[in-house]
Amino acid sequence: MRKEHDMADKFAYGLTLTDIIEARSRIKNVVRKTPLEKSIPLSNEYGGDFWFKLENLQITGSFKLRGAANKILSLSQEELDAGIVCASAGNHAQAVSYMAKYVGTHADIVVPKGTPESKIAGIERFGSKAIVYGDTYEEAQAHADYLCKSNGSTFVHAYLDPATIAGQGTAGLEALLEHPDIDTILAPAGGGGLMIGQGIAAKGINRDIKVIGVQTYCSPPWYYSFRDRKLNNDVEFRPTIAEGLGGLIEEPNITESFKCVDEIILVDEDTVRKAMAWMIDRHHMIIEGSSAVVIAAIMENSEHFRGRSVLSIISGSNVDTSRVKEILGAQGGRELFIDY
Repeated sequence: MRKEHDMADKFAYGLTLTDIIEARSRIKNVVRKTPLEKSIPLSNEYGGDFWFKLENLQITGSFKLRGAANKILSLSQEELDAGIVCASAGNHAQAVSYMAKYVGTHADIVVPKGTPESKIAGIERFGSKAIVYGDTYEEAQAHADYLCKSNGSTFVHAYLDPATIAGQGTAGLEALLEHPDIDTILAPAGGGGLMIGQGIAAKGINRDIKVIGVQTYCSPPWYYSFRDRKLNNDVEFRPTIAEGLGGLIEEPNITESFKCVDEIILVDEDTVRKAMAWMIDRHHMIIEGSSAVVIAAIMENSEHFRGRSVLSIISGSNVDTSRVKEILGAQGGRELFIDY
């Protein structure tokens, strides 16, 4: 039974720090406790105290495994026997594929056209087959809903589910337990699940921790929704290197984010590309554009973070090698960094 003060301090979907602690216990034997590493190069170059939670080293290559694991391990055997369904641009799909194999159930995984081949290959590598449908995530999700209703399966949402969000929040919880002096968290702001999960974990530990979401100028609905203090998808959407953060956002995530997220920062596409190349050069790690936005935010706003201890959630590594070659070439990088 939760303590009275815990119940009074509820955030998104009725979730509290207690739910994230429970999620951590539930998934601890499935997910990897990823490293928390101080980025000495970033700290030296941009004059701060910058830390990385390296979710790019998660088993499926991204933080999404945390949310998928918590949701799927919460299901009854009857629900598992009926199968699971998801729609995803790639990383959530790989996580659901991995978990379906782990628990021994069938997964229908719907991805939109244009999903990077590396992510489709990851889905199949972990034991499921990708169903390519629709030009957008919204169309893929509509088809996934249809399959779910037709087959009586359980829909495993990438970001509009309290169990998923609680699982995502375990990344920040791990980092804060290891380094309690962190006072700012930067998280990619896609559908909002990762960002809200970090907000619930952070504010549950210390309300003074600042939680900041990051998008690119090519897909800025979070920024304008925060500006207007209401859902605003009436913005210009353009192709983005951070494809996992692109597209419309939904309620209740925007309203709930107001309770545990302090600010949204927009970054330039060119800076995201620079950040991807920088990560290869300085840390010898390949990360996707959706992950590199947090480094880009520091590059463009170093004064904003001066004197603060900043945690960046490095959310994933699933990016096509052709894209990496293109970025290294454009940045003057040397392809000898990677042996293809």
